[in-house]
Amino acid sequence: MRRVALFPLAALVLTACQDGTEPVPLGAPHAPTLGVVNDQDCVPPPPGLVNWWPGDGSAVDLIEGGSGTLFNGATFSTGLVGGAFSFDGVDDYADASGTQLADLQQLSIDAWVKIFSLPPRVERFVSLVDEKAVIRYDGQRGPGQLHFYLRLDGVLRHLRVNNVLKIGVFQHVAGTFDGSVIRTYMDGVKVGELAVDGRLDSGTGTIALSSSAEPLDGLLDEVEVYSRALLASEIRAIFDAGAAGKCKPVSTIEVQIDIKPGSDPNCFNNDGHGVIPVAILGSADFDVLDVDPATVQLEGLAVQARGKSNELQAHIEDVNHDGLDDLVVQIEDVDGSFTSGSGTATLTGNLFDGTKIEGSDEICVVP
Repeated sequence: MRRVALFPLAALVLTACQDGTEPVPLGAPHAPTLGVVNDQDCVPPPPGLVNWWPGDGSAVDLIEGGSGTLFNGATFSTGLVGGAFSFDGVDDYADASGTQLADLQQLSIDAWVKIFSLPPRVERFVSLVDEKAVIRYDGQRGPGQLHFYLRLDGVLRHLRVNNVLKIGVFQHVAGTFDGSVIRTYMDGVKVGELAVDGRLDSGTGTIALSSSAEPLDGLLDEVEVYSRALLASEIRAIFDAGAAGKCKPVSTIEVQIDIKPGSDPNCFNNDGHGVIPVAILGSADFDVLDVDPATVQLEGLAVQARGKSNELQAHIEDVNHDGLDDLVVQIEDVDGSFTSGSGTATLTGNLFDGTKIEGSDEICVVP
């Protein structure tokens, strides 16, 4: 959910089986507990995460930074953890690439799945292309069947578990391979395993979500690939986190700032009196309303707060007359914080979602 703040113009107040024929029932999955969660309830991703597509309104991979492509009407919807990939069961799908996918000899694939129907057909969830690894629903071979299979030395090895997939609820599915054993998990519980021999085929380095030939009628959220077989405890922790999900990487956005807007050069006295105005400039790709002014600092100096209610001195203004909002903050001047002469000052801060921002501008400090 996006957090929105309203800024007054003058001051700001912020408060199994080998041949694929016999299912192997090895446990009963648990239902997730859903509800209101805090940001701190997220769990760190386990080691070995090589690709992560959260589906939060884009097909961007949070690990490698590349973006996948949506085909035939695939789109996004509300997921369990933020947004999710949405497929209509006709022919839509998404694909993306990963630099390590082709060479994996151990792996884990996991995702949250919400399937809208359980017809007598096959619906793919996630595939490493060329059948390197596939996790899907197979309604042709069994009721509510979770099917995970790998291509080892050119031969498909199957693990099937019946009566675990349900309609209309998010369920966490995972398949792992440690080089000798294939395992499947449903809602944090191991439900099948199969000992095998052989090496994983290389594949193409491409991943597909859903499939035009075996399209999913449902949602996929938090799709991940790991370069190792996750432990049962690690998979359970992902499931137990529920809607809080895994803690996403903290990125830093480079922003444009203007110290003493309208001045050139940007000279000021550093004598501990008054404030230093700094504008954080908005752009077509950056909305200053997302900035949390309480976190903004210029070389460690904070935004000035005044009055009994400690109102932060910040307001919205189009300082460069480009038709876009800019956020102007009044930085508390502290004597001796800057060295006399010309130099550069750096502003730091956070967006309301925790993303870091940073920007620099030239200054001249006069005695």
